[in-house]
Amino acid sequence: MDEVSQDVIEQGSDNTPKRSIELLEQERVKYQFLASLSNEIVVDYDRETDSVTFSDIAKEELGLELEMNRVSTRPLPEGFPFSEEDWKILGEQIVSANPENPFVQEDFLLTRPNGERQWYHCTLRVMWLHGMSNFSGCIGKIVN
Repeated sequence: MDEVSQDVIEQGSDNTPKRSIELLEQERVKYQFLASLSNEIVVDYDRETDSVTFSDIAKEELGLELEMNRVSTRPLPEGFPFSEEDWKILGEQIVSANPENPFVQEDFLLTRPNGERQWYHCTLRVMWLHGMSNFSGCIGKIVN
């Protein structure tokens, strides 16, 4: 169990039984393992924390940090593989998705850490809580 998961379990409220947190942690470990086998970059955006988490291969493939915070409010970091225009397009497509059509798919010319530019296909599934009025995030993958 990693440090973050241990912190969550230790700080769990009385409303969240320890067993539930442990089961969530087990699912997270399974998910990370399967993502590592696929050789694809898995992306998970959480609106509540305004953070994006990438699978481990994202660092090697695109030079991405495994977690980026405040992604909707801060400038893109230096060396970010997406151009500002492409990042904006991706954000607009996420916002325009709806429960009847929750998928976003787009090809982007991304810059790898060595400066080489390659086409990558991004597929995301946008998610909502309690209907369309409560956008909660999205999950998906980026493949070359």
